[in-house]
Amino acid sequence: MFVVLQPEKRDNGLLSRLSGWLHPYEPQLTQVAVKNGAPFFTLDCPEIFSKKEGSYLLPWDKIVSAVGRCFSRMLIPERIIIPRGIPINRFVPRYLPYRILVASVASILRECRLKPSDIHVAVIDSTGILSDDIEQLIMLSSCIKILTNRRRKYEEISIKLMKKYGAVLIIADDCSSINNCNFLITTYDKSVPKGFDGFVFCVSSENETFYSLNDIELPYEYEKLVPQDINRLDFAGALYELCGAKKLLETRVISFRKGGAEIKTGSLYRFIN
Repeated sequence: MFVVLQPEKRDNGLLSRLSGWLHPYEPQLTQVAVKNGAPFFTLDCPEIFSKKEGSYLLPWDKIVSAVGRCFSRMLIPERIIIPRGIPINRFVPRYLPYRILVASVASILRECRLKPSDIHVAVIDSTGILSDDIEQLIMLSSCIKILTNRRRKYEEISIKLMKKYGAVLIIADDCSSINNCNFLITTYDKSVPKGFDGFVFCVSSENETFYSLNDIELPYEYEKLVPQDINRLDFAGALYELCGAKKLLETRVISFRKGGAEIKTGSLYRFIN
């Protein structure tokens, strides 16, 4: 369960002030049903223009009271700045973005012109968050090298893959051992070794040579629920991680971002040959 803040700008003219005195503005909490998952809530809240501050202000004390224990599970429009001292935190998904990243790279490798024998994949995953999704890559490449602090977890996965496919993961010891790979998936863009000359895929990055997630398309029954001015990836992550809507794993990456430019996922197939 989580709460989506939906501010509504209102002027501070005489009629607006009179209406506010007669009918005090209060945040309105509304429950939204989620197919195959727990519901979430939207919080419609007036954003009143302050002549003194020269900007629109939100009644943060009322917002805090309205959201209760969901104070750390809130989706808030990016333009809204949470004042210092207000006990509210933006929710940041920890799992779904990485899972759909691996699925998208697998789709790209499946559709590109390279043969599996010419594909060598490196994965940098310090926490083991990608371990359950590595299987998607095993038949698409001739070699998968893993750099991780969760070595034992990946060794267990490697044994399972060996029994199922006759292929193993190579648990690398240092960054230099992945330099001969031509594809890299990383959970942390700053961990990519200098001089790596292949395609680098990550959830987000300021590096102009990396491919990071840009736009996504949710399954139909959830696409229509996306709130106004809310980051789509954050919303999908909240539905998956906080509402248990597992179908969000079918979320498709429509485009990546590289060097400030949007690149459609379908266009990447032509770059890789």
